[in-house]
Amino acid sequence: MISNNKLAAVGSKDTVMIFKTIGFNAFYTDDKERVREIIKELIKQEYQIVLITESLAKANDDLLHENKENPYPIFLPIPDGLDGQKKTGRLDKKDYNYAKFKVLDGIEKVVGSSEFIFKDKK
Repeated sequence: MISNNKLAAVGSKDTVMIFKTIGFNAFYTDDKERVREIIKELIKQEYQIVLITESLAKANDDLLHENKENPYPIFLPIPDGLDGQKKTGRLDKKDYNYAKFKVLDGIEKVVGSSEFIFKDKK
C-alpha cells in the first residue's frame, strides 16, 4: 500500500480533477514550463505514482527519461480526455503509442521486464 498519499495527477483541471476524488493530489496546469517545475517537485518529494496527461508527458519526455533509472516516481501517461477532445472535436489516437510505451517503461521499472506482455498466444 502506498503511504502518505504519494499519488499525483498532473494535467488540465478537466482531466485530473476526477483523480482528486479518489485520493490523488491533483496539479492543474497546461503550461509546459510550470509542468517541469511540478515534475521536479514531485521527484524531490518522493511521490510514487504520477499520472500525467499525454501531451504534457510528451512535451517533458526528456525530464521523465532522466528519472527512468530511479524506482520512483513511476510516470504513467493518461489521455488528455475532454480537454483534448474540445480542441480537435475528437480524441486524437496518434499519440497512443507514446502512452503505450511509457506504460511498458513503468512495468519494466517495477517488474524488471515487459517481455511477457508480447509473448504470442497460441
